[in-house]
Amino acid sequence: MSIEATPLVGTWQLVSRVDRSADAAVLSESAGSAVTGFLVYDAGGRVFAQIMLRDRAPSTRAMTIPEAGDAASYVDGYYAYFGRYEVDAAAGKIVHHLDGALALADVGRTIARHFSLEGDTLTLSFKRGVHTGAPITRTLIWRRSA
Repeated sequence: MSIEATPLVGTWQLVSRVDRSADAAVLSESAGSAVTGFLVYDAGGRVFAQIMLRDRAPSTRAMTIPEAGDAASYVDGYYAYFGRYEVDAAAGKIVHHLDGALALADVGRTIARHFSLEGDTLTLSFKRGVHTGAPITRTLIWRRSA
């Protein structure tokens, strides 16, 4: 599917994030006031994502240039990246090629997400990490933003 034709083009606001074990048990769930974020797919094939857990440890200083050893307190619970994307609608997959990311180890990675789109609701899911030896599935629900 060409990027210009994809119904994913636009700005999406995060509604919820749920991690489930292999037996579908909920391991963690963040919604509403607990998590916020935006995901943008543009018609030129670029993707931008930012997610923030609201219950991060508060900082007493404004973010300018963190002092040595302080950086982790600024970024813990904050996820951001940008890059390019490709859609395989037939397989129900979207692939993000990360050109830049808050986590240096993510720069250059390619990450695949299963997706479904129903009206103004976009669902992305993927395997991440393990819990008691079995993979965890993370599901993010996004709503198209005006």
